[in-house]
Amino acid sequence: MPFEATGPVALISGKEVPAKVFNEEVERFTRAMSGRVPPMMLASYKKRVLSKVVDSQLIQMTIDEQKIEIADAEVDAELEQMKASFPDPKLFEQFMQQSGQTLEEIREDVKQQVGLKKILAKTGDSSVTDEDIKKFFEDNPEKFEQPEQVKASHILIKV
Repeated sequence: MPFEATGPVALISGKEVPAKVFNEEVERFTRAMSGRVPPMMLASYKKRVLSKVVDSQLIQMTIDEQKIEIADAEVDAELEQMKASFPDPKLFEQFMQQSGQTLEEIREDVKQQVGLKKILAKTGDSSVTDEDIKKFFEDNPEKFEQPEQVKASHILIKV
């Protein structure tokens, strides 16, 4: 592995995120990169992996706190839909190899995505309509006012 954590990598709501979780994600990422991580990109990859681990932990904590039920049938259906998005089953196999993920790891990711969809459905529709935008614009004209501006340019010519 190009980098490895030896102790807790984050503290979320008083719970430590163990190094094991981080290291598993690093291993998965390294497999996706065929074991070749450019040395100058290590810091960026560490941040990306840590961010992904923290996001995943926060989603899982929310799923657990809200006692969201995720049936195997829901996960299976979502996974089948994902597989069907590939024109050929061999392309899905290639995707797994290139991403460095096993079917079980993809299944766990899909399960978390199903849980996240349920969380978002529970919290309500957060989409913004054109009418909402127009109303906000009309109700808050001061936020969109710009003072008069002048842009001046000149060309100097040696005479």
